[in-house]
Amino acid sequence: MKNLKSILLASLLTIGAFAATLVTSCNPDACKDVVCSNGGNCTNGSCACAVGFEGSKCETESRTKLYGTFLLSGTDSDGGTYTNLSTIVSASASSPTKFLLNIASAFNLTCTMTSGNSFTIDNITLSGFTYTGSGTFNGTTLTLIMNETDATGTVIYNLAGNKQ
Repeated sequence: MKNLKSILLASLLTIGAFAATLVTSCNPDACKDVVCSNGGNCTNGSCACAVGFEGSKCETESRTKLYGTFLLSGTDSDGGTYTNLSTIVSASASSPTKFLLNIASAFNLTCTMTSGNSFTIDNITLSGFTYTGSGTFNGTTLTLIMNETDATGTVIYNLAGNKQ
């Protein structure tokens, strides 16, 4: 009787192991044939892209949506108003997450992508003024908050506009 119990137990364990192997073999690796570019990682069959890239395979640089000329308008914290400041966005060769922002031919700023549609202004000092800030872009609209600091204080610019 003891042998019969041992045989039954061994049979059940064998059937269980076979069933587990069969079930797991029916769930193929969803990322097996997915190749993500530019540092992207496959999760559940889809690419999760690194900052600065997008697309189904992370093949597109996000910053390319920004390239072109925008007309920005807005105000500053000292009560100044600005209308139709020609702002050119172009590539930076230093990194696919960087781009150049030239506001009214007066500010030449390097920016860094922080997500698919947001960026920061890299800290820079020009003519005694230090510039920092951040911005977003959505479709053809660019929004920018820029801080200009010197020994007397900080002026905050709020600018927005559309691509031309």
